[in-house]
Amino acid sequence: MIDRKFLLRIGRCQRVPLQGARPNLSWGQPFPGPGDAMDIFDLDRCLVEDYQRFARSFTTIRAGDIREQVNRIYSTGKFWPDPIVSINPHFQLGDSLSKLVVEGTLDERTERVFRIDGDPLTLFRHQAQAIAKAKQRKSFVVTTGTGSGKSLCFFIPIIDSAIRARAAGENARTRAVVVYPMNALANSQMNELEKFIDQADLPEGLRPTFARYTGQESQDERDLIRHRKPDILLTNFMMLELLMTRQSERDRQVIANAEGLDFIVLDELHTYRGRQGADVAMLIRRLRDRLCRERNPICIGTSATMASEGGSDARAAAVAGVASRLFGTTIASESVIDESLDRATDPTAKVDDSLRRQLTAVDQHALHQLQIRPAPVDGDQGAAAVGHLGRSYGNGMGQSLCVHGDVTLDAGDFLARVVALLLSAVGVLHALRVSNDEAGHGVAPQFLAGRANGFF
Repeated sequence: MIDRKFLLRIGRCQRVPLQGARPNLSWGQPFPGPGDAMDIFDLDRCLVEDYQRFARSFTTIRAGDIREQVNRIYSTGKFWPDPIVSINPHFQLGDSLSKLVVEGTLDERTERVFRIDGDPLTLFRHQAQAIAKAKQRKSFVVTTGTGSGKSLCFFIPIIDSAIRARAAGENARTRAVVVYPMNALANSQMNELEKFIDQADLPEGLRPTFARYTGQESQDERDLIRHRKPDILLTNFMMLELLMTRQSERDRQVIANAEGLDFIVLDELHTYRGRQGADVAMLIRRLRDRLCRERNPICIGTSATMASEGGSDARAAAVAGVASRLFGTTIASESVIDESLDRATDPTAKVDDSLRRQLTAVDQHALHQLQIRPAPVDGDQGAAAVGHLGRSYGNGMGQSLCVHGDVTLDAGDFLARVVALLLSAVGVLHALRVSNDEAGHGVAPQFLAGRANGFF
């Protein structure tokens, strides 16, 4: 199975002008940036063909009958998932950091840290809700989608707490331990923290500090962490286990520096399941017992993928139950923060006969299957719909492709039809009144799926 995210990061498609023709993509060329155009179907084909050549390069089959059977299996496309075009959610906006400073929720120096191009951030609603929970010293879980800024849900209150403590003259200590399932995530977050804090230009005595302790550090770096007592420690659960059990003076001091720990964060909460989940749950209990005897810490979990079945209340209850078992403390259902989405189209739009004809006149050769069905959503998300658009795609070889808002796409007339149909689906849902039964059930396995949800 192809790891699409990995392949997209290494970048192998040809940079083309906005008005250029649809090119063949080639290996080793820069990945298109904002303002560039790319043909996502050529990109998909390029990724699959290159990976197939790589995957088959390790073995040369000389027996003709066996080679024929292997080629036949590959030609079915069973090793490659179908391509998916998705549109980024339109997250509902919340308060600005400036307003939270005026209200006293945040320190004004925290606003100076979290700026982009000199302007204070305007939060998404779920981020503002998370900051409010932390202000009340309540543990919580954030279950919003990819790209929704979940990291800010815990870094803003942690940084604010560190700045306030430094301004009050408190002794240096580690106030937050953030546990990642992979070192790559810790590395990425460390770089982002550095950018935010550096541009704030805070006095040295008020500047929050952080350090990574994941096993990648040299002995000198670990000694530095031991003596500097960073406000935030970024680690993984294996290294945290070693810190808790090893008897070296260095490791014992790093843990001792976190006495009175204020925050425990588990990023990507859904990764802690089965035996590993049990191990991490025991680790967190031992950490709390050792460092948080006088006051319970704020426990924060984040995950884009936790529970998908049932209504919003049932999903929240399921997530709260898992988080409570992992952290060893009660996390109520109302402390599970889900995404709030704004629609980008007019919900009162009416369907006229012209639009009806356009919807029914879609090229059947390109789009052979259309389903529209009502999708239950929370009251604050407005009406929503889910549309599936089907199309044969070569031999079935495809790959999941995410179309981001900052990339201009030119996928030809077909993609234009797909996007137009997605945008139209939500606006016409109430007029069409297509029920689940009328839409049918199931989608052919070889299809291009487009999903229009509450963000329209």
